[in-house]
Amino acid sequence: MLAAARRAGPACAAAAPSRTRAVAVRAAAQELQGTVVSTSGPRTAVVAVERLVVHPTYQKRVRETKRFTCHDDVGAGVGDVVRVKGVRPMSKTKRFAVSEIVRVADQ
Repeated sequence: MLAAARRAGPACAAAAPSRTRAVAVRAAAQELQGTVVSTSGPRTAVVAVERLVVHPTYQKRVRETKRFTCHDDVGAGVGDVVRVKGVRPMSKTKRFAVSEIVRVADQ
């Protein structure tokens, strides 16, 4: 009797279909602000974005810089402060596009 109950147990649990439906949730597009450090190619700008993070051991705020390769239809120059927005992949490294120039660099 125990052997028959053991055999029936997992089979009954696996036979019950789940009634939950998967719902796709789209994340909001990411917007960052940074400084153009290079205009490497045509319609391409490299933007450095700084942020402050807390060091895990010393609890001091440390400035971190990350460089993003961005698609540039606006025509930003080196030193300009720009706002970039996350877009679909445009090439191997370009995942952002310059949306506007916040402040033009002093010439």
